[in-house]
Amino acid sequence: TGLLQCRTPKMKLELLTDIPQTSLAFINDDHREEIALLRIVVAALEARARGEATDAEVVHAWEALAKHTEEHFLREELAMKEVSFPAFAVHQAEHHRVLADMAGHFQAWRGGGPVKALLAYADEGITDWFVNHVQTMDFITARFVMAATGG
Repeated sequence: TGLLQCRTPKMKLELLTDIPQTSLAFINDDHREEIALLRIVVAALEARARGEATDAEVVHAWEALAKHTEEHFLREELAMKEVSFPAFAVHQAEHHRVLADMAGHFQAWRGGGPVKALLAYADEGITDWFVNHVQTMDFITARFVMAATGG
């Protein structure tokens, strides 16, 4: 029961138009950028697994994704604070959990873990989480913000 336990069927986001849309343009814009950066990470990891990219290329792509993800979450959190969103603490805690999870997977790879493990996490784990998060927490958040701002 609860938002964090909802399961969404596996879905690949082949096109940017496949990304579930919320009622807030800035969140949708962040989501499109998030998926574009995630695709770059996946491509870099696939190339690294084939020996066609360097660790430095993977690091560069991952760091761009991580930076955007943190900024994207902060923008959502600011909007939630501005309207006193009742589930702010839960939503923010999920953001913190995911940032820590991303950092943990990345550090495991940097510490000598297999590139295929990080690739699987990026290609499937993050994507599955993302779709579920958008369809649950972000939809509710956007709806509340829109109602509170008369948007």
